[in-house]
Amino acid sequence: MLADKCKYGKCTHTKEPGCAVLEAVKDGLIPERRLENYHKLKREIEYNLSKHEARFRNKRSNFWKNVGKQAKLIKKSRGEH
Repeated sequence: MLADKCKYGKCTHTKEPGCAVLEAVKDGLIPERRLENYHKLKREIEYNLSKHEARFRNKRSNFWKNVGKQAKLIKKSRGEH
């Protein structure tokens, strides 16, 4: 795989010197369109993950908010303040 031949382990294949993928595009070994599709898919994955994480944070926040409300109701019903 070309990405394994990159100089850096976390190469983004955008502008890093020593990127084997960029060299392959430059040399015509792989079409530039293929690299563009890779970057597009990567952006879509990052976007979907961020949406999922935000949804999870909201659910967790709402859960603890409800726990706090229930605790207050229990204390109130027992006559505690």
